[in-house]
Amino acid sequence: MTYKRAFLFDMDGTLLDSMGCWERLGEAYLLARGLDPVGDIDQALAVMSMAESAAWMKANYGLSEKTEQIEADLLKIVEERYRTQTPLKPGVRDFLEQCRAARIPMCVVTATPRRYAVPALERQGILDLFQFVLDCEELPGGKHRSDVYDQASARLGVPPEDCVVFEDAAHAQKTARQAGYYVVGVDDFSEKVPVADRLMFCNRFVYSFAELSLQDGILT
Repeated sequence: MTYKRAFLFDMDGTLLDSMGCWERLGEAYLLARGLDPVGDIDQALAVMSMAESAAWMKANYGLSEKTEQIEADLLKIVEERYRTQTPLKPGVRDFLEQCRAARIPMCVVTATPRRYAVPALERQGILDLFQFVLDCEELPGGKHRSDVYDQASARLGVPPEDCVVFEDAAHAQKTARQAGYYVVGVDDFSEKVPVADRLMFCNRFVYSFAELSLQDGILT
């Protein structure tokens, strides 16, 4: 059976159940310093960048640290969570093993900084299944543009029309589909766009990797 020639996997919410790494950061930071969070501060921080969040916390909690230090400390919490807490999503390991047995080139394409992604994948024992891990840190627009997918497919030596992109985020699914990739949408609780809307940008949609098999003909 002939499959698409290369597979590009998102990480957060696709391979790893890791979206929680970015949740309740403000609360964790304050509690570690013996301060009581007032109200739902994470709801307030949800719409802010990390730098904005640090500035807001400094202003509202009278923190003595510089804003840059607060931001760095918040990111240390994220890094530690990735390193120690992120599990694989159901069915991922079995599907990746199928892909390895079929000698399908695979890579990870993630918006998460590589310094967080690599330890998390290594901890789960799947890092060596991928040819490389590519992040969006130096690519403007992140996954709202196809640059990161195009760079990944070029490094694999496979044109977009022969690649499968696995993504949980609606905006990333749309980007990849419009750029000519075959898109497998993967459900995750963190994505608030209704499934019906996501289906417009997916060639196939699954709630778990346990639904996927190289033998079902969908990825040929």
